[in-house]
Amino acid sequence: MFPSEIRMVLFGRLADELAASMTSLFDQPAQVRVMTNPDAKMLLWANCFSGFEIPDGLPVDHLEWVHCWGAGTEQWPTRGLAESCLLTRTVGEMPHKMAEFCLAYSLALLTGVFTVRDNQAVRQWREVPGEQLCRQRVAVLGSGEIGQVIGRHYSTLGANVVCFSRRGLPLKRLCVLPFDQFSETCSNFDIVINCLPLTPETKNLLDKQLLDQMTLKHFINVGRSATIVLDDLLTALARGSIQHLVLDVHDQEPLAPDSPLWNIDGVLISPHRSAPTVASDVLSSIINIKELGNKSNLIVYNK
Repeated sequence: MFPSEIRMVLFGRLADELAASMTSLFDQPAQVRVMTNPDAKMLLWANCFSGFEIPDGLPVDHLEWVHCWGAGTEQWPTRGLAESCLLTRTVGEMPHKMAEFCLAYSLALLTGVFTVRDNQAVRQWREVPGEQLCRQRVAVLGSGEIGQVIGRHYSTLGANVVCFSRRGLPLKRLCVLPFDQFSETCSNFDIVINCLPLTPETKNLLDKQLLDQMTLKHFINVGRSATIVLDDLLTALARGSIQHLVLDVHDQEPLAPDSPLWNIDGVLISPHRSAPTVASDVLSSIINIKELGNKSNLIVYNK
């Protein structure tokens, strides 16, 4: 599974925190170095890399193992890794954090929390109507680890949940349909939560053709931004077929101060914080890979 000798470079905001733990995480001795700035010489010394991304221009084709600190790894196959390189990813507690993030916004929007806050700011005592989550029909796009946990959190609170995935494979306690049925049923939902990864099949998947069929109370995006045609989503908001957008992931991050998204009524901007990776997520994911080997769902490819 892992290289017989591990010489690992860590790069990113978690590097210092992870360095000591990484050296004792494997059955064989591991040498671990922290790279604070792009350093080709240090990376050539290593045969393993762990971080959110490798800075552009550094050599990567000699690496035997790359462990990504994020759940999404769509950028890695294009970086020039050798076909034999083991590529793994991080999940940890991220699905539960994302589920709580989505639930927090859904409950706040349905119960009128944001309206009450705005009324308080101008010292106005007004009746604010609310709705119950248990009466909502929820579509979760994606049924991987993240989609499953989000779906079960909503279902536990009584919502009628349907998850959609490429193959529509059945899951315990969840209704799952193949994604090609979403276009046939998307008009049935009150809330849509997108947690799709970016693949050739999902790029720009949520476009005008689909959005024109929906009438939603809110749309939450915690998936890759390129799975959505943003202009089409904003058009749906402007015409009132979607009441609120919760956008946690953006094409360019950080979102520029002059972006028009900041000032659009009905858009709630979150700075990609639905599930920030912490050191324990990385460590638990590597332990999962170590214990389960090729059965681990955290292996992206292992040729």
